[in-house]
Amino acid sequence: MIKIRQKLFVLLILLVPMVLLAQPITDKSLKKLIVLSGLSKQLAEYPDLIWIGFEQAREQSDTISDADSLKIHRSIDDAFDSTKVLNIVSSKLKSSMLESEATSLLTWYNSDLGRAITDAENRASTAKAYQDMMSNATSLLADKERVELAEKIDDLVKSTDFSMELQNSSTIAIFIAMSTATNPDQSVNIDALKEQLSAHQDQMRAEVHQLVTLSLVYAYRNLEIDNIKEYTQFLQRPDAKKFYKRSLSGIHDAFNHSSTKLGTSLAHILSKK
Repeated sequence: MIKIRQKLFVLLILLVPMVLLAQPITDKSLKKLIVLSGLSKQLAEYPDLIWIGFEQAREQSDTISDADSLKIHRSIDDAFDSTKVLNIVSSKLKSSMLESEATSLLTWYNSDLGRAITDAENRASTAKAYQDMMSNATSLLADKERVELAEKIDDLVKSTDFSMELQNSSTIAIFIAMSTATNPDQSVNIDALKEQLSAHQDQMRAEVHQLVTLSLVYAYRNLEIDNIKEYTQFLQRPDAKKFYKRSLSGIHDAFNHSSTKLGTSLAHILSKK
């Protein structure tokens, strides 16, 4: 009996590390991870990037007044409020990440290279940086080695796939809202829109892929080639793959909700014209 108890005791001791490793991520570690990875800062810049796109489109037409433009700007800020988006992303990460994975990721993000990568991404995610990137697109894409590394990073984190899904879902959400506001008594023909989107998927994907590649080349343009290669090795780690996959899933869900909200708001504003 005593021997049995001793064996059970030894077994319990051996199980302790395994139990500790399986602990879900703590709120403290999750908050640190979101900040150190650059998620919080980059998502905070997103409304300004949408606004730039809207302003560029507005330059092609004079149908939207300054007053309506101001309302739309406020709607964009509200729909893509970073606090609300981060809450959804945090929920995704909270339900799947382990504390041991967070500890490993935090160690990397706290390293010199980790901080350099995050700083580069943060600097490249502003509206001002976007304009600078577009102005220097030709020279940036001429650097073949950096373009190849950018494409490898895109393949690892599936940025083009994510962007395509987001663009399609956003287009459909805004189309539904605008159509409902314009013709409230008519059913919305979503199938027709999906057919149009499908017909242009190859062209859209090529354009999105080029923009993603450009943005990655721009973001890491001041980093040494060896450092970028080391970063690609990090992205292939199981914990990093899981973190990026769950983060993008959360952003996808949040942006779908935001796009629907923005579409409804746009429909309300423009239907009163």
